[in-house]
This record gives sequence, C-alpha cells and structure tokens, in this order.
Amino acid sequence: MSSYATHLLWIDLETPSLPNGNDYSRVPILEVGAILTDISLNKIDGYTEVVGMTKHTADILQSNPFVVDMHKKSGLIKDSIDSSFTCEQIEGDLLSMLSDHNLKKGSVALAGSGVASFDYPVIKEHMPRLADMLEYYVYDVGIFRRLFKAVSPRDVINPSDHKYGNKKVHRAMADIEDHLGEAKDYQKALGILIAPY
Repeated sequence: MSSYATHLLWIDLETPSLPNGNDYSRVPILEVGAILTDISLNKIDGYTEVVGMTKHTADILQSNPFVVDMHKKSGLIKDSIDSSFTCEQIEGDLLSMLSDHNLKKGSVALAGSGVASFDYPVIKEHMPRLADMLEYYVYDVGIFRRLFKAVSPRDVINPSDHKYGNKKVHRAMADIEDHLGEAKDYQKALGILIAPY
C-alpha cells in the first residue's frame, strides 16, 4: 500500500467561536462543506449540511456578536435553527460517502485552508470516527499561499480570484470550493515551473 493518501477530503467548517487554548469542546460545528477529490484534485463527490442549533451553540453565539452578525448575513443561523441534523449524523454521512467510494483508513487525507490548526482538531473533538479515517498529515493550501508570498516578490496566484477576509461568504461549501480552486491554481503554476524537468 502507498505511504501517501490516494484521496483528499476537502473540508470547511463554520463555527460560532474559536477555541480557548486547546479546548475545542467549546467550538461546536454549525455547518460542514466537503469535497472528495483524487490526489490530482479531480472532484469525485461532495457533501454539505447544517447542524441543528443547540442551547450550547446558542449560548456561545450570544457571547460573539460579530460572529452572530456574520452568520445572520450569510443565512447560516436561520438554516441552523431550521435544521434537525446532528454532528453524529453528518459524520455518518461523510463516512458513508468515503465507504461508497471504497476508501479505507489511510487512503484519505484532510485538505483545505487552515485545516491543521483549526478544522482537524474540531473534527477530532466532534467527529472522532471521521478523524480516525484520516491520515495524520494534511494538505493545507493556506501554507502554499503564505510560503509563496514569503519567497516571491509578487503573488503567484491572484488573490482577487479567491475570496478572503470581508469577501468570504462564510458558508462551508462556498469556502471549500474557493480553497480547492486556489489549490488547482497552484497545481497549474507548479506544473509550469517543473514541466521542463
């Protein structure tokens, strides 16, 4: 078996808060967007769902007026109030998606932007069975973005083609589509650089 994953699970999570230190128990999930690709970034499947609002999540939101405003504007709070899905159901759906494509433990790595520092610890906390399916390493397009910015006198990838900061819509599927699109742009740029070799 290959020592590297054959597939990538691109995930973006919308949450009502950031962790307090390393405590991710107070970072409930509001929405999950996921795209399954092969290692060459070809789309295979996708999934998105909103987690139903709980009292715990509502209490956390009340202490974060900026986040409340952001998620109200995106429509996520209303969608969460209307949803009956739990994290456990969404985790089961994601595991079923991987199973439908005959993917086993060790063949899938987590991908996205900021996934090592934020999404993966949240997944480990709230979706431990999914975390157990994933390789220990991640594919993080945010690292490419910062690395190329640090070593290049200009942006290698035009940031206006992707949504950052105030332009982000803060909906999980839209954000993960942007991260995957950015990865494909780096794939093309690197392909041009290494083609002669």
